[in-house]
Amino acid sequence: SRQPISSPEHVVSTRIAMIANLQEAKFIKWLEHLISKSGVSIGVAPFVLISVTLALAFFILSYVFFSSLLFAFLIGCIGSVFPFAVLKVFIHRRQLLLEKELPDLLDFMARSLQVGHSFNTTLQMAADEAPMPLSAEFKHVFEELNFGAPMQKVLSDLSDRIDCAEIRYFVIAVIVNREIGGDLAEILKRVSKLIRDRMEFRQVI
Repeated sequence: SRQPISSPEHVVSTRIAMIANLQEAKFIKWLEHLISKSGVSIGVAPFVLISVTLALAFFILSYVFFSSLLFAFLIGCIGSVFPFAVLKVFIHRRQLLLEKELPDLLDFMARSLQVGHSFNTTLQMAADEAPMPLSAEFKHVFEELNFGAPMQKVLSDLSDRIDCAEIRYFVIAVIVNREIGGDLAEILKRVSKLIRDRMEFRQVI
């Protein structure tokens, strides 16, 4: 039997729907990544609901008080992005905490490796000893490695979640050590010193 020929309008509408779904998926993935970096325990749907609710509330209140649709629309837009601004503040604060805690944790890991513990055992001990939020991140790394995830992917994901230079130094050091060998404990000590030097330099300027 002959297949029915789709009309140009149907083809266009189908492609538009596919593009819309793709953009929605990208937005959801981006927002999930943003929320995970902040450390805030909230899902994408509740976060979007809060954003939309604030936008409507700001719009309605602005229109009631000023009777200007354009002004109300602008204020509504500000209301919609307010949760994203708060999220950025949480991300920045969390990254500062992680950077501050990382050198001491790397020194601890170096000592653990020097007394003969494996890297995975050292990660578990680091997760137990580190303060939050670094503890949660290293626990996540340890659990993924225990489930059999590749080391490079797990550490790359850690670098993406935290997204700061100090964590990238740690990730690169471990990945390079896995590929070419060497004394990982000594490398971690050097990374720890490098991070401390960077922090002192930023305080001076």
